Amino acid sequence: MPVRLNLAALSDAELAALLGDEALQARYPEVSRARLEARPLPGPVWPLDPWAAPGSGQPGQGWGATPGQTRALNDLHAALGALGAAAQGPCQLSLERRFSHACGYLLGPDTAVSVRWDESPDGRDAPPFVEVLSWLRDDASGVEGVLTTNRPALPSPVPTELVAVRHLPGAALPELLEAHRLHLARHGRGLKLPAEGGWAAAWERLHRRNVDAWDRRGLLLRGD
Repeated sequence: MPVRLNLAALSDAELAALLGDEALQARYPEVSRARLEARPLPGPVWPLDPWAAPGSGQPGQGWGATPGQTRALNDLHAALGALGAAAQGPCQLSLERRFSHACGYLLGPDTAVSVRWDESPDGRDAPPFVEVLSWLRDDASGVEGVLTTNRPALPSPVPTELVAVRHLPGAALPELLEAHRLHLARHGRGLKLPAEGGWAAAWERLHRRNVDAWDRRGLLLRGD
């Protein structure tokens, strides 16, 4: 059963991130009418399975669409390895078409790191970005987890309110990891992740929480 985004329920910022400013201007009258009439406006198909396919290759062997992108990915891989991060392997994600390529790492007992990049013709010159996720042992702080990212812009739709997001566009890896450590400490203690499959389990949990949040907001339209 196909699931589509409800454009009428997205915020203006989410619409701009999803469609781009030019496309948003063209569709905004239609969105406004749907909002005034309190009816949904079907948008693009939104897959509920976060995994498109397993990836292949090792750093320097199939990562990146250009030599510059490959070098940047190799540098991040080496930097994470020097910090003791264990690579969990590359994969392809289905939710964001541009940033569909990812490689996962476990850093310490409670931190899942994703390196993401874009191999589309429009994105090959963009540097990879990093997302760092930890789940909490309890929700005494009012959230279940913390996410720190240096991606250029937050995704659309925005993540669940159950995860505290800190957005540091363009931050270098050491700054990002230190910010995440402090971010986590302010909210509680991290939940230990299993050594095998811990990265995938952490991101699958985030995906489930996101889908629940998007359903509560009326963002997902199920049907033909």
